[in-house]
Amino acid sequence: MVLASISVLALLVTELTFTAQMNRKLAYDGLDRTKALYLAKSGFKLSLLRLKAYQIVKEQIKNMAGSSSDGKSVVPQSMMDQIWSFPIMFPIPTNIPGLTTSDKDQIDKFQKTSGLDGSFTSLIESVSSRYNLNSILAGYGPMPTPSASPSANPSTTPSATPSIGPYNADTARESLSDYFTAIMNQKIQADPDVASDYRDFRMEDFMDTLVAWADPSYEQKNSGLRNIYPPKRGPFYSVTELRMLPMMDDQLYDFFSPNLTVARTSGIDVNTLQEGGLRALVPNMTDPEVADFFKYRDDPDQDNSFQSPDDFFTYLKNSVQAYKNDTAISSLKASLAKRNIQLIVEEKEFKITVVATVNQSSRKIEAWVTLMGKSGNQPSNPTGGTSTNPQATPSTTPVNTGGDEDHQSVPDPGIRITFMRVS
Repeated sequence: MVLASISVLALLVTELTFTAQMNRKLAYDGLDRTKALYLAKSGFKLSLLRLKAYQIVKEQIKNMAGSSSDGKSVVPQSMMDQIWSFPIMFPIPTNIPGLTTSDKDQIDKFQKTSGLDGSFTSLIESVSSRYNLNSILAGYGPMPTPSASPSANPSTTPSATPSIGPYNADTARESLSDYFTAIMNQKIQADPDVASDYRDFRMEDFMDTLVAWADPSYEQKNSGLRNIYPPKRGPFYSVTELRMLPMMDDQLYDFFSPNLTVARTSGIDVNTLQEGGLRALVPNMTDPEVADFFKYRDDPDQDNSFQSPDDFFTYLKNSVQAYKNDTAISSLKASLAKRNIQLIVEEKEFKITVVATVNQSSRKIEAWVTLMGKSGNQPSNPTGGTSTNPQATPSTTPVNTGGDEDHQSVPDPGIRITFMRVS
């Protein structure tokens, strides 16, 4: 009886000990997840601060350029872009070349006294340099931008720059198909093996499955390509959803994904456009001409950024052999207008990605942010948001919140978070 009692007690103690250890681990894991979440929020707020700093500096530089004789910026655009484009991580690495011993000691002291557990990385990406994958859906196409006043640029006529028209499903799908085709042709010309690997690839079938995935009103034509996954019948939330399509493999995804976004933008920014997007928008450019384009635009010594879409077309006319005459330029503009593609020269849409890790727990924040204009030029509405009516006139009267009579409305910070997700 004594041995039996001791055995039962041993089992009970073992069970209680195991349960206590598991509860302790779950509690610490929950604490780590909470720490990781707030650490990610800290990195996100730091990213918003960087975008705000970029907005303020750009306004000041623009004012300085307006007072100069030639109207050009004294600071190259590529240098200003470093304010937001350079990735930030914590803990701050101390093995960076050029840091002195004193700098390393200051960094170590800051990290010890910061009280932040874990690590995080913060990355800000340009969204307008990519093509909107959701443009095939009504309401997700390019956002119309207000035309400049005659005094802003008297040399520019409204008809000189292609503008977006009313949504047309066939035009939108044809535009995205042409964009994919241009990227594929570029890869085929650069690598003969790609032509061999995708000799049976049909863009019509690929677009058939892509549109069927996103558009609930579309009837798939080729039923033999039905995926093992049922169509989502909704807009793309992430470019990674392309992997769910039956004809998509890793190589094709690597071709397309760097040139795509799922965020609605006002157009494609020619000042942040990358090589794949440039070749897709402007065909017939040779490799040396593409290299010269980026060498000219991203010159670190002077600001060669395009001040208007017309400046971009002027560069093509002067530097690209295939567009030396006005007829070729007019044909390119007509092609962009037909494909519902609008060119812009100012980056306003950004994607912020913050990943924070504390021990074994990790949290990720993804947010799409839009710079609305000059800071403090509009007060926020009483509900805490910003006015959705573009025709509304900003009010300067105090907002009655039932508190202090001297309380004034909070100025609009000039930055709007259009979408955010936490995982």
